[in-house]
Amino acid sequence: NRDNRCKSEVEKQQLFDFFKKIKGHSGMEQNVYETGVTIGNGVTSIGEHAFYDCTSLTSVNITDIASWCNIEFGGSNANPLCNGAGLYLNGELVTELTIPESVTTIDKMSFYYCESLESINIPSAVKTIKESAFNGCYALETVDMTEGVTTMGKYVFQDCTSLTEITLPKSLTSAGNFCFSRCDSLDIKVYEGS
Repeated sequence: NRDNRCKSEVEKQQLFDFFKKIKGHSGMEQNVYETGVTIGNGVTSIGEHAFYDCTSLTSVNITDIASWCNIEFGGSNANPLCNGAGLYLNGELVTELTIPESVTTIDKMSFYYCESLESINIPSAVKTIKESAFNGCYALETVDMTEGVTTMGKYVFQDCTSLTEITLPKSLTSAGNFCFSRCDSLDIKVYEGS
């Protein structure tokens, strides 16, 4: 039986190292047997439904956070993290994330449902955090957002239910609707330093 053969195979790894764009319906959608995927640094966009219903996907492997932050995800099912897979940077599970100084924008849905993420350090070089960038990061407890961020899109930290406190920088001039929706234990503070 084909289903039993697929289930008993050693972990498979789908590689997307040589592509710039991964279109929706890329052949991964509803792939219930794939357990890992590697997204190369050259990928700039991933289309809607590319990873729809990939419920067995447990690892998303990357080698560069800055490249990952710049991928244009076409929707919630475009991000391979959307079904709860862990994000691995150079083979290590990402629980503590420091955004590199070279990043000025964290694109929409960059860490959408990255359930392993526990803390984030966002440096002053980051000016914009787009829609749903950290939506669904249930384990996220700490966000260190330094002076510099001016714009946050809608749903940025929605469903980050472990987040209990965040201090917004004085530089922040715009925050989209439902930025902190369903973060029931969250205490939001505004930076009041000199």
